[in-house]
Amino acid sequence: MGELRDATMQAERALIGSIMVYSCHSCPDAINRSRQLVKPTDFLDFNYDAPENINFRIYTAMLQCVAPQQINTAQKMFDLKLLYKDDISYLSRCISELADDDYEAYAEVVRQYSMQRQIARLNQQGKTAEIAKLMQSSGIQATVIGVQL
Repeated sequence: MGELRDATMQAERALIGSIMVYSCHSCPDAINRSRQLVKPTDFLDFNYDAPENINFRIYTAMLQCVAPQQINTAQKMFDLKLLYKDDISYLSRCISELADDDYEAYAEVVRQYSMQRQIARLNQQGKTAEIAKLMQSSGIQATVIGVQL
């Protein structure tokens, strides 16, 4: 489970970093397209209390920026009272660890991880019908619990 959590957090950092890098080109495409693909609640840490919910807080602030570059995002976090100690260095880490700026690919990975968590939660609750609805609305076709959906 730790490896999946690490992979999820890495994908979320990459999404945040790629949006900031792409936004440096004064192009709103990254945040506008990401907004269509990923909701703040898709982030692994959205249920956590601050300051542990850093990716959720950053993305929430980014969605309210026209050009969510690093400084604009930090300023918006400050304005929204979402900025905590070490958040600025974390924003830099999101950029420095970035392999490329393919924000759409990272957004899709974040969305898929979120979907997996939702399906696992519903499966634990025995809500097979809700899993089918969720998967159908997302365009996912699979077999869950031995039942073709």
